[in-house]
Amino acid sequence: MSHPSRDNGLVRQNPWLGLEKRVWPIGDSGLSKRDVALSLLAWNLRLYSRGGRTLLWYTLIWSLRSLTPAPSGHLLWPMHRIAFAALLAFATGCASAHQAGDPRPIPPLLADLAPKPAASPNATPRVVTGRGPLSLVDAQRLALAQNPALAARSTAVQARVGEAKQARAIPNPELELTAEDLVVGGAGGGGGGGGVDAQPVQLTAALTQPIELGGKRGARIAAAQHRRVEAELELERERLRVYRETSKAFIDLLAAQRRDANAGEMVVLAEETMRVLTAKAEAGRTPDLEIKRTRVALALARIERRKAAQARDAARLALATLIGQSEPQFERARGGFAIPDKLPDLAELLPRVEHHPELRRCHTVIAKKRTELDAARADAIPDVSVGLGYRYLKDGARSALLATLAIPVPLWDRNQGRVDAAGHEIAGAQHEAEAAELELTRELKQTVRDLHAAHFEVQSLSREVVAEARESYGTIVDGYRLGRFGYLDLLDAQRTLFAAVQQAVEARALFFKAAIDMEGLVGQSLFDWTADGEQTDNDLGIRQALEHPRNAAFEPAEPATKSESTP
Repeated sequence: MSHPSRDNGLVRQNPWLGLEKRVWPIGDSGLSKRDVALSLLAWNLRLYSRGGRTLLWYTLIWSLRSLTPAPSGHLLWPMHRIAFAALLAFATGCASAHQAGDPRPIPPLLADLAPKPAASPNATPRVVTGRGPLSLVDAQRLALAQNPALAARSTAVQARVGEAKQARAIPNPELELTAEDLVVGGAGGGGGGGGVDAQPVQLTAALTQPIELGGKRGARIAAAQHRRVEAELELERERLRVYRETSKAFIDLLAAQRRDANAGEMVVLAEETMRVLTAKAEAGRTPDLEIKRTRVALALARIERRKAAQARDAARLALATLIGQSEPQFERARGGFAIPDKLPDLAELLPRVEHHPELRRCHTVIAKKRTELDAARADAIPDVSVGLGYRYLKDGARSALLATLAIPVPLWDRNQGRVDAAGHEIAGAQHEAEAAELELTRELKQTVRDLHAAHFEVQSLSREVVAEARESYGTIVDGYRLGRFGYLDLLDAQRTLFAAVQQAVEARALFFKAAIDMEGLVGQSLFDWTADGEQTDNDLGIRQALEHPRNAAFEPAEPATKSESTP
């Protein structure tokens, strides 16, 4: 029956569907209410299929009500009401999935290390094999591609993706088959024949569909998405850790190689000194005491060389482990990095800490805990189960449709304890985020202080200590040739130069490792690490002093004036 008074449109009867068709006179062609209802229904179903929420559920209700006729006096009228209620409950039970946007912009520090596409289709991309001389950039790329810890984190991300996919699943319906009034024996028992006639057997087939209400599905989807994002951020945090450890291990290997080379040069120097003094002793121009001291110095230099070689091998193995090699397959570390004159300012670096994966992970955990709170509140709302079945009587005289609606009554368990626990977990996650931000800020400030201190030490050693130690060593060598200085003065000058050069190597390593820590904290490259040449700075070795023309020989000029300084 139509009700023209319900709206201002024209009412026409659809002869094919038996539905009222309300037409609004918009221009020359009318817009039917059925067309609008179909459009809104499709829009709502599309949003639900994506796990999203629409705040216009009343449009879905209106669409269903507009599309569902109520044939009066028909047996299916109660079924129409039940079906409409079931669809309405199913729609309102579809909670929204809080879209956990993808907070995975790769830090520029790691994006620079990603494999670059070939410049042209015919160009062959460069493949890093980890053999031969190894540069810092190649070591970083190998570590990010082959480190076992990163592989484990990647599988964890894939597992969370599977969980997010499963969270979108809708509960399966339940098929129930029953048979009633089955006759086992006579009604009177005892084998008598006075039993009552058996009733016809009733066969029933029913399909029951659980319907989640209160937004359970949406909260489940949102929590799974947040867990996926959390796993991805943990992977990014692990990638930054591997980047930092690999870069620092490379710097340690560079320093170990330089210290080993310096120790080898000291052995060569001690052996040359021993050769010269032995020749002088055979000529009777050198006391035996100087020969003994030279032997002791040579033995100590060889011990130092052996220790330096062991430290180099240990640093090599540590770097090989980080790039996924059980045994080092590369020859050596290759690189030469300049010390910058200007360092980044702390005020410019502090705002970048908030983009650190650890801090973003903490914020994701907070969002996840909030979805868990939503899920706890949704669990307090009971789900309904809607069933539809068909009953068949064996005698074939009658059959009937069945409809069921089961609703739990939440009298005793309202899930209040879990709601309270979820609220406290949110507060705990917020405190953890604050603590993480404070710790990252503290670590950045301390790293900046260490970087400035190492920079000052490197500059002082390069410009003052090492330079003066070289000059002093050259002067003493000249004086020793002229007989103005004794052997102890020469030996002390050698030790001083060696210690100054080794300290300069250590200071440079500390500076570069502090720079790497700073880049890992801000997630951005701040220094140039692409140099592949050999290190040629004068403050890294003592070869320059040894190659000085006036240091070619230590034999005093004739006539020699033996003069030996006291220790």
